Amino acid sequence: MATVIAGLLFSFLCSLSYLTISVGSPSSPALLLPRKPLPPPPPRHSNRSISIEGVVFCKSCPHLPHHVEPIHIAPLRGAAARLVCLQKKEKRRLEATAVTDQRGFFLLRAGHRAAWLRRCRVYVSSPKWCNKPIVPAHEPFGVIPRFERTLLFGSDVVDLYAAGFFEFGSDRTGSCPR
Repeated sequence: MATVIAGLLFSFLCSLSYLTISVGSPSSPALLLPRKPLPPPPPRHSNRSISIEGVVFCKSCPHLPHHVEPIHIAPLRGAAARLVCLQKKEKRRLEATAVTDQRGFFLLRAGHRAAWLRRCRVYVSSPKWCNKPIVPAHEPFGVIPRFERTLLFGSDVVDLYAAGFFEFGSDRTGSCPR
């Protein structure tokens, strides 16, 4: 066993000595490994669009479908998500709305990319029986979407942003629907 390990160590050290790069002495030639070429930059498209995704949960409603027992949350179906973007200079406003599906997921499509996306916020309004904001706690101020990735669909380019997850709770116990 020790002989096998010593043999492997010796062959590893020999391969390292072959690949060493001599930095100290300018007279000795350095062995340089070829670099991989950088990928080309993505093409610039003028027909970019924006989509914002997020998910909404209701806490402490065990009768809702898809309830997760250990953390007592369930996806909230039918919550309204709204994207509001403002541009103060030209006093323009962009709005987009969506409703959550049975998994609590929403996808807001804002259309073509605007330079004033930095002033966008996502607001979620939930049903009356589960309307106390838990995460984020300051829900009236909205959530600023953060960039996730760029998706290519043929010649269309979509910049995907994430609003994160919203969690609501009930003001009273027993107010969940059955």
